[in-house]
Amino acid sequence: MESEEDSRPEIQINWKPIVADVSKVSIEDLKFIFAQAEKRLDDSIKNFDITTTKSTSFITLSSTLLTALTAYFFINHDPRGTFDPKLCTVSVTCLYLFAILTRFVWIILPKSIEPIGTYPQDLYNDNVLYEDPKTADNSAKPYIKEIYLTELQSYDRRIQHNETVNQNRQNVFNQSVWLICAMPVIATILYSLLSVCFS
Repeated sequence: MESEEDSRPEIQINWKPIVADVSKVSIEDLKFIFAQAEKRLDDSIKNFDITTTKSTSFITLSSTLLTALTAYFFINHDPRGTFDPKLCTVSVTCLYLFAILTRFVWIILPKSIEPIGTYPQDLYNDNVLYEDPKTADNSAKPYIKEIYLTELQSYDRRIQHNETVNQNRQNVFNQSVWLICAMPVIATILYSLLSVCFS
C-alpha cells in the first residue's frame, strides 16, 4: 500500500507562492494554510528535541558501559602478564564504545534550527495599525495578505531546513543504536577469534 509520504508531490526547493491578484485571495484561506505550516514547523522542532532527549539517554548508557569496561580493564590488567584475549576484547570494546559515544555527542551539539515566529520589526507597518478608509473590511487589507504570503514562503524554507537537520541527526542516531546492539555480537566474535589464535 502506498504511504502518504510516497504519494506526496516532490518538495520544491526555494518555493514561492505566486499570486496574480492578491485582492482576490481569501484571507481565511491564507490563515488556514499558515496554520498548517505553523503546525508542521512546530512538529519539526519537537522532533529535534525528541532526538536530543533520546541521544542524551544513550550517552548516559554508553558512558556507564565505557566506565565499567575501563575499570575492569585496569583492575585486571597486568603489564608483566601473558596475553589475555579477554582483556584484549575489553580494550577493543572500549574503543568501539568511545567511537559510538562521540556520535551521540555530535547529535546533541548545537545545531542551526529555525524557530517559529518572526521578529515584530520585520512585520510592523503602519498599514497594519491604521485602517484604510477605502477598505471596508480591515482584515482583508492587501498588506496583511502580503504578510501571509511572505510568511508562508519563510515557513516553507524553515520547515525544509529543520527537516534536513532532523534527518541527518536521525540517521546518525539510528546507525549508532544499531552499533550498540551489535556490540555484544562483535565482542563475542572477537573474543572467540583471539582465543583460538592464541590458545
